[in-house]
Amino acid sequence: MSSAISVSYGLKSAPTAICADSMAESWLTRKLCVSTVEQPTTGPMETQYLAGEALQVATVLAGTGTVRTLDHGGASDEILVQADGPVTVQFYTYDYPGWQVAIDGWRAVHRSEPPYGLITVDVPSGEHQVSLRMGSTPPRIVGSLISLLALLAIGTGLFGERIWRRLSRLL
Repeated sequence: MSSAISVSYGLKSAPTAICADSMAESWLTRKLCVSTVEQPTTGPMETQYLAGEALQVATVLAGTGTVRTLDHGGASDEILVQADGPVTVQFYTYDYPGWQVAIDGWRAVHRSEPPYGLITVDVPSGEHQVSLRMGSTPPRIVGSLISLLALLAIGTGLFGERIWRRLSRLL
C-alpha cells in the first residue's frame, strides 16, 4: 500500500508535522504520522529549574492523582503515581522512536499527545511505579553492528599482522 507523505514547516523552517495521507500497515508510516501542532518556546521543567524547584518530569493530565519523581536521567525517568481512579499521565519528553513505558515493570502502550508530541500514558487507579526508558530501534541496532564491524576491521588492519607473527613464533 503506498501513501503520500507531507511535511509542514513552522517557525525557523522546523518541521511541525509529518503525516501520511493514508495509514499503511508498516511501523515506519505509523511512526511518521505523529505530529506537533506548534513549536514550544519554553517548558514546565525550564520554569521549575529557573525557580530552583525540584524537577517534576511528568504531570496528571486527566483524572485525580499525584505524580512524584523518583529518578530523572538522560535516557530514563521514573515516577510514582498515586491515583484515586484511572488517570492520564504526561511526561515532559518528546515521543521519539525508541521510548518505552512500563507500569510496575510491565510494558504499557503510550501515545504522542498534541500540541507538542509529548509522551502520554493511561495509568489505572492505585499506586504505580511508571518508568520511561529509551530503548533501541532497528536502525540503532544496525548502526551499532556496522560500528562494531568497522572497529574489528580497523583493529585487524592495525594489529593483525603483529598478532599473527607472535602466534606463528609460538607454534
